[in-house]
Amino acid sequence: MEFIAGVIDQIPNISVITEIEALSWISPDIRKEKIIGEFVKDSNVLWLTPAIVKQCVKIRRGKKLILQVQL
Repeated sequence: MEFIAGVIDQIPNISVITEIEALSWISPDIRKEKIIGEFVKDSNVLWLTPAIVKQCVKIRRGKKLILQVQL
């Protein structure tokens, strides 16, 4: 409970990719979209630096992870 209480009081950190995904989500319930928008607005958005990109590439190549893209 102490851990959860600490987490709840903190500003969320999300990546710019999460921001894009969250704000691109379409729901038939406009209230849910508003909640997501408020969450993103209240979050600390972390931008991708060249070092982060390099580390992500290293991890994906090492683990052979595939990102799914929906068209």
